[in-house]
Amino acid sequence: MNNEIIFKKDKWLFELTMPEYETTTFGGRMSELRLTKKGIVSFSLDNIRDYLFANNILACTFRGREDTLLVQYLNDLGFKFIGTFNTMTCECGEFKFIIGPRDLKVSEAQKKDYEAILNIEDRVFDYSTYQLDPLFQRSVTAYRNVLRVKSYFGKPNHCIYVIKHDKKVIGFLQFILDWEKKIANCVNGAVDPDYHNLFVGPKLYNYSFGDILLSMRKIISGCSNQNIPVLKIHRACGFRITDQEIHLRLKI
Repeated sequence: MNNEIIFKKDKWLFELTMPEYETTTFGGRMSELRLTKKGIVSFSLDNIRDYLFANNILACTFRGREDTLLVQYLNDLGFKFIGTFNTMTCECGEFKFIIGPRDLKVSEAQKKDYEAILNIEDRVFDYSTYQLDPLFQRSVTAYRNVLRVKSYFGKPNHCIYVIKHDKKVIGFLQFILDWEKKIANCVNGAVDPDYHNLFVGPKLYNYSFGDILLSMRKIISGCSNQNIPVLKIHRACGFRITDQEIHLRLKI
C-alpha cells in the first residue's frame, strides 16, 4: 500500500506517494509527487525537503504537465529536470506500414523466450526516468527495468512480441490488452544493443503494431523525448502525441 500525504503551494495541491516496491530496488524509500485536485493538506510544499529528510526518503520525482511557473518554483526548491515523456496514440485507420528486412522474423513470444527478453532489458539503456538520471547507478536502474518487464509475465491480458535473427531473440515489444475497450497499451520494448542501427527497431515495432491492430482499435504507447530513434519509429507508424509529462527530481 502507498502512503499518501498532501502538500500545498498557492493554488496547487500535490499528492506525495511512496511506492513500497521501489524500496527493495533502491535500498531506501523513493517518492513521487503529482498535482491533485483534492485532499487534506498536511504541509506546505516549501518544507518538502525537510519532510523527505525526516522520513528517510532518498528522492522525490515530480510528474506532470509542464507549467512555467510551477517548474520555476520546483527548480527553486532543488528539483532538477530529468526528461519529457510523451504519450502517443494510433487508431487502426491511421497506421502506416513500413517494409523491413525479410530475414528478421517477428512473432508472439513463448515462455522459452522470457529469459532472453529479460537479458536484453538488463543490457539496454531504455531512457526510463531513472536511467536518464546520472546519479543513480546503472546496475540499479537496469534491475528496476527488468522487474518492471517481468511483472507483466503470466497476466491474462499480457502479450509480447519478439524479433529474431537466426533463432536468437534480439528485441521485444510488450503490450497489455483491454479486450473490452479494444485498446492495447504498449508498456515496454527494447532491442539488443548489438543490433542497434540495423533497422531492427522499425521492423519490430511496425510488425507488432500492425498485428495488434488486427484485433484492437487503438494502441497507446509512449517514450522519452530523448529517445529519438523510438520517437521517430512511432511517428513513421502513424502515431501522434496526445499528452506530455515533464519529470523533475529532488534528491536528498
